Amino acid sequence: MTYENSLGRDEEVLHTDNGHFSSMKSRVSMKTEGSAAHRWPWLARMVKSQKFDVFVGAVILCNCASMSVEVEVLMGRMYGWIPFLDVSEHIYTALFVMEAALRLLVYGWRYYVPGLGGSFANFGDLCIVIITGVGAVWVLPLFDVDNSEALRAITVLRALRLVRMVRVVSRIELFHEVWLLLRGLSDSMRVLFWTVVVIFFITYVFAIFGVVIMSTEIKKELEAATLESEVAALSSLMGKMDGILPLMFTLLQVLTLDSWTELVRDTMEYVPWCWMYYYLFVAIVVFVLMNLVTAIIVDHALQNSKKDEEAVVAEKDREKHVALQNIKVLFQMIDIDGNGVLTRNEFENAFEDPEIAMKLKMMDIQPKHCQEIFNLLDSGDGVLSLEEFFEGITAMEGLAQSKDLFKVMKTTEHLARRIRRYHSDLSHGEQDTSNAGRQPVLQQEAVLMKLNEVMEAVSTCNSKVDMLTKEVSDLKRR
Repeated sequence: MTYENSLGRDEEVLHTDNGHFSSMKSRVSMKTEGSAAHRWPWLARMVKSQKFDVFVGAVILCNCASMSVEVEVLMGRMYGWIPFLDVSEHIYTALFVMEAALRLLVYGWRYYVPGLGGSFANFGDLCIVIITGVGAVWVLPLFDVDNSEALRAITVLRALRLVRMVRVVSRIELFHEVWLLLRGLSDSMRVLFWTVVVIFFITYVFAIFGVVIMSTEIKKELEAATLESEVAALSSLMGKMDGILPLMFTLLQVLTLDSWTELVRDTMEYVPWCWMYYYLFVAIVVFVLMNLVTAIIVDHALQNSKKDEEAVVAEKDREKHVALQNIKVLFQMIDIDGNGVLTRNEFENAFEDPEIAMKLKMMDIQPKHCQEIFNLLDSGDGVLSLEEFFEGITAMEGLAQSKDLFKVMKTTEHLARRIRRYHSDLSHGEQDTSNAGRQPVLQQEAVLMKLNEVMEAVSTCNSKVDMLTKEVSDLKRR
């Protein structure tokens, strides 16, 4: 039974990072890797590196700066920059096409196909490069449409390249806070939409009441006014309240608290009780509705944060399940007689099989250390069960300090177990009642107490190392 057949080719083989054990990616993620990633590993490392993302982000920023100059040219200014813009657009387009081609070589064509290993964001990046780059800069000029309306519209679409900065920012740890803001904005779009809808209906209702109780009064005052200054003041007010739409726009000004007190004072000269109308609007929309929107957005952000924590836990469980399946298959390959336990001979003979030896070496288990590792994993019965094998291998996962502490702790446990067994034999056997006969027993008890203290110290140190390792991983993720 081979390793691939027993897994049904659903999981990849075990591998290590810097010589340590970790679970492999699933078959789906393997499919997204292009053949170039295996033929040219240096190219894969370059494309997946943070420096590559920083370079792409810098190119996008420079392209956005040149687009601002291009807009000025469209407005009839800065004509001297036209030759520079023509050359720079070809350079930017070539760089973006090269980036897309490199990602295609490394990740494969599925990287740009949503649902097959890719995402809509990756597909959108490719569309922006093809439409606003290749199409606008290289294809359309071949058909003499340099000054057409279509080219101008595509030129406006080049501003969508700024959206690609969001993708770049999300991959760079330096801009983690910026990514959190952008993600919060995208997650709040649904709340923002319904906020706009609610504000529209509230301002619409208030505008209807305002036209009936205020605009009609001001219109009567305007018709009866004779002084030129009074007519000008009433005409200015009437321009802000002459109908539903003008009053809705005025209420939006009140919503943003933009000089709304001056508007209220001017209106009170002709409609004295209008302050109650505006105060009610401010209380409902500004004080209540806006604070509710803020609370909803904050609660939504907290829920997303909780979901992220749950996703991390689920991912760890998934990795643990994958690791268990991989180790289970490896355990079955070593267990030749199929009795469910590994003997010392089976563990030593496993290195004679090249396939099994390779997998053990990938977990940093060398033939010269097999006796030591077997003794560490063995609980004292001379055989290894699947649980002992899995717990032992996963306990040695991580930094070298963690592995060394695990070895020390296991060695101390074995030594303490032997001393307890020897002490038990002495207590059940014939004991010499003389002081000379009791001296070895007292020495064994003293050594046993010291070993217990050593085990507790090692366990505490191991816990601290695990905690520090977790904190370092969290800081790197942030």
